[in-house]
Amino acid sequence: MTIAMKPYTGLALNQNIVLEHLYKLETDEVYANERKRCHNHSTWRPGYKQHLGLTKKQYTKAMACLKNRGYLEVRENCSWQLTNKGVNAVVSNDYIKSGPMGPHTGVRTPPKGTLSSYVWAALRAKNSATIEELLSLVPIEDEDYDKTERSTRRLLFWLCKAMIVRRMPRKKEGYHYNSRGHTRYQLMMDLGTKHPIIRQRKHQVYDPNSQVNVPFKDALKAFKR
Repeated sequence: MTIAMKPYTGLALNQNIVLEHLYKLETDEVYANERKRCHNHSTWRPGYKQHLGLTKKQYTKAMACLKNRGYLEVRENCSWQLTNKGVNAVVSNDYIKSGPMGPHTGVRTPPKGTLSSYVWAALRAKNSATIEELLSLVPIEDEDYDKTERSTRRLLFWLCKAMIVRRMPRKKEGYHYNSRGHTRYQLMMDLGTKHPIIRQRKHQVYDPNSQVNVPFKDALKAFKR
């Protein structure tokens, strides 16, 4: 592995530099004196900035990533050593490349306990309700109510665009004499327990229950039960 020939940049390059440096500390006789002075290979030394071209933060982050990838392991004396995987990577010129460590499916898993999941669960429970009725089932603090109401209104707007929810023509009467009423929203398609993910820029909706991604205009036909 030759540092000058590494084509990758950023964190991946830093990991390759540190990996080769640790390999030389353990095997190269030229680094024998440095190896005696630096028993703990995870310690960043001021000379590394000039020798490796890395700051302390870059060196520490690269060491953590190498450990997560299985290239390093911790000894009993809290020092680090290369694993067989790390040694083989240096010997075989197997560069560390940037990108995800696992397979990328292109599908984002909806997080649990989000506003979208609570609103979706409330819609499935009530079938038709106003925003105030939906928020009554959402655990929110009083000081966050206005912000949550705006976010819910925006979410329902996009669900209506995807024809999963519709605005009912008749409003619910308000409690004040001069109230214009409250808009009611009706769930048109119950897709399942997981809430749909709106992709606004692409005007698409993704259903994590059936793992289908369709444009807004085709949602009614694609999700029809």
